[in-house]
Amino acid sequence: AKQAVELREAGRRAAKARAWFATLDGQPYDWRGLLAFTRAKWQGVRNWKMFCSEFSTRHLRAGDVEPFRPDTDADSVAPGEFMKSGALLVVWKAE
Repeated sequence: AKQAVELREAGRRAAKARAWFATLDGQPYDWRGLLAFTRAKWQGVRNWKMFCSEFSTRHLRAGDVEPFRPDTDADSVAPGEFMKSGALLVVWKAE
């Protein structure tokens, strides 16, 4: 019974994350923000673009998964931060 509840909850979260993803149609990748990460917090706000860690953080949050502290702005999350998240599980790692 517990597994069924967990699967239903995972399905609900995935559906919420997919609905959020659908709102991003046409949004370009924020190469400038990624290359200038120290200033990316402000660049993404102005240009309506995201790079990978911004997108991943917002996508997880849209599915009710909090990968970092709730007050951490997605624009300030570096790609390497996901390896330090206690909310995520490493399922594959390159040798």
